[in-house]
Amino acid sequence: MAKKYTRKLEPITGLEQLAAAIEGAGASFIGMYMAEFVESFDCFDTKDKKNQYMDYFYNDCFTGQGTKKDLQGKINTAIRIIESGLVEEAMEYVISAAGCEVEAKDAARALLESLASGATALPEFHK
Repeated sequence: MAKKYTRKLEPITGLEQLAAAIEGAGASFIGMYMAEFVESFDCFDTKDKKNQYMDYFYNDCFTGQGTKKDLQGKINTAIRIIESGLVEEAMEYVISAAGCEVEAKDAARALLESLASGATALPEFHK
């Protein structure tokens, strides 16, 4: 049986709010890293694990500009998207977003394909 998670952040309701959240975090960031966050969702289970993951991601993965606090906000947006069950809609938004990096659009397409094939599974949440 798959592990079920408890939602921790305010859910995103509706496509307008989703678009605003993606634009706030950056469509390229969301597209480029969403698969990583889906695969690493266990790392957001507790505050300590989340802080350790943030340190790891900031020091070893993140190639963008900004402070650690900026990055935390972007990752929290990705978590909200996952917890809201809107990953597929978010990836469709990224693919159609003007000015979004080609690599991010390619990563979004790859995640959609992986979800469709069953190679990647989204986290399940308690109701």
